[in-house]
Amino acid sequence: MNQPKRKIIPDEQCMVVLDTSPVRNIAHASATPPWVATFAEMARDGYSFSLADGALTELLSQCLRGSITKPEHARMVRAIESFLSPDLPILPGKQDLMGMIGQSNDPAWSEAELVAFSLHALNVLKDPSLLSEDERAKIGPALQHDRDEWIGWFAKFDRGYARWIAVMPGRENEPLDQYKHDLLDEELADLAARGRNAHPTMAMRLDLQMRYIWRQWVRTRQQKHGYDPTSEKRVNDGIDLDLYFYLMLPAFVVADDRGFHERLSDIKSDQRHWFWRPQELADAWARGKRPRPVWAAPVIAPQETQNAG
Repeated sequence: MNQPKRKIIPDEQCMVVLDTSPVRNIAHASATPPWVATFAEMARDGYSFSLADGALTELLSQCLRGSITKPEHARMVRAIESFLSPDLPILPGKQDLMGMIGQSNDPAWSEAELVAFSLHALNVLKDPSLLSEDERAKIGPALQHDRDEWIGWFAKFDRGYARWIAVMPGRENEPLDQYKHDLLDEELADLAARGRNAHPTMAMRLDLQMRYIWRQWVRTRQQKHGYDPTSEKRVNDGIDLDLYFYLMLPAFVVADDRGFHERLSDIKSDQRHWFWRPQELADAWARGKRPRPVWAAPVIAPQETQNAG
């Protein structure tokens, strides 16, 4: 079964997307972390590194308010330029990702425009003075938009759960499992049906994201210590959610935050292992492992097997 070919960055190249934390840590470190030099070697060995657009927004915000000083900024830019992709240094969000995997419904979507945006975005990161006043004013609302989308997911599951109960009264008495449920299966099946390709399906591409949102939604319904997506303590969760979308390319995501590592350890999804800490990924490559994200083989139904040949 042929998989759709990824646009701009060929499938032969292993894509790696960086979150804010590793790049910010370069700025604040007294010396450049050793993984930077290894990433530069990996970039010459078939790996394609990009910075997430949410990370770009956060880093620009920190530069503009002075939490990253000019010397720190210069050190940070010099380091990431040594390994970022010359074709796609900054990787935009959902709509462009859908275009890259051949799932966009926008007839106006353009590879050339995406590349032009990406190169311009890198220039802005290198020199934040290129930002117009209007562009500076949009940074805060852009971050808030991500948070609002995150909160919106919980309302979506609330509505879905209400419909699920209405179909068969009494279902509300069934316990909500954080990891498996008929409603979660229905959402994944709907995702799979809406995609244009039989393998990998959109449900496969977004498996970890959907399971993570489901788990957090179930936790909102806990009587004690329930999860509250509107809490000020959770303001970064919406920004972090965008990183899960990059997995559908497929791609590794490099992040230092514990939320992408220990706090995902209970979720059964192959994509959970596509989050790496920067030094761990560098060490794995240096040991000769050459890690890359790979889709699981499609399951062939017994009837298909019998009809084959």
